[in-house]
Amino acid sequence: MSAHFHNRRLVLAAAIASAILFSVAAKERSGTVSASPAAPGRRVIPLVSTDGTIEPAAPFLGYAREPGTVTRLLVQQGRKVRRGQLLLQLDASGASQQLAHALAQLRAAEAELDRIAGNGSPDQLARNIWELRSARRDQVDALRELLVARRLHEMGANSAVAVRAAQDTAARKEARVALDHQKVTARYSPADRSRAEAQVRQARAAYAAAQVRLHNRGVVSSMDGTVYNLNVRQGQYVNAGELMVRVADLSHVAVRTFVDESDLGRLSLGQAINVHWSATPGRSWTTAVERMPSTVVAHGRRTVGEVLSSLDNSDGTLLPGAHVTVEVSRQ
Repeated sequence: MSAHFHNRRLVLAAAIASAILFSVAAKERSGTVSASPAAPGRRVIPLVSTDGTIEPAAPFLGYAREPGTVTRLLVQQGRKVRRGQLLLQLDASGASQQLAHALAQLRAAEAELDRIAGNGSPDQLARNIWELRSARRDQVDALRELLVARRLHEMGANSAVAVRAAQDTAARKEARVALDHQKVTARYSPADRSRAEAQVRQARAAYAAAQVRLHNRGVVSSMDGTVYNLNVRQGQYVNAGELMVRVADLSHVAVRTFVDESDLGRLSLGQAINVHWSATPGRSWTTAVERMPSTVVAHGRRTVGEVLSSLDNSDGTLLPGAHVTVEVSRQ
């Protein structure tokens, strides 16, 4: 009877041992064991055990630069987007009208500058040239009459009054030639050109500002990533400065560890960090202290320093905003 009972105990012990070995092998195959087990008789005791949060690394934040109504919502939360992709757009009717008006003002200013630089329109320039040629013919006639009046005066056949009259006429014709010549070659003064150039600069600045305002009606992603937060819906009115959408590459995240002020003296760069999330029992992520706190801040009723570390999240398991448990050890 005792031998039979002894054999049953041996069979039971063998079954328990086999079950334990099978469980360990299954965990190793599934990858849920993230660190090597401690040596027999030794247990790694963390220097600090505290809480933390998961954050996207270098996210894109899409703000409303101007107030308006969301007329186009082109993405959904959780959707992957590409750099340069339009995510949403605000009502752009007013901005489009301002852009068209600014463009018309710019074209008018540039046309005026061209007219001044070319001494007027082509028709006006042709008319001024014709008038100059006519004035020069009149001047030649006046000089010829002056020459005849002088000769007649020398011969005693003309009076000095007639000579002075011919001189006055020649002087007027010469002045007319000078004026018409100025219309053809330099009708506008340097001050006129400076004013026209200033108007063009102002019109170009107004047009550029109108382009920026129209561009600001849309939100374009600056990176490849995932829309992990969308705060607006189509038809919603938003104020200037309101955060509407967030995009990040979630394959790499950061853990922000909140360490009590009294424990900060135990920390140093490079110390090992193990991260556990209650949503994934039995799994952990390993990283290291990468950035030490530069100040202490209030965290609920605690005063803490914030330690930052990066985490590989290639499978996308860790979600932004997740609350995690963090253990800091020497190695």
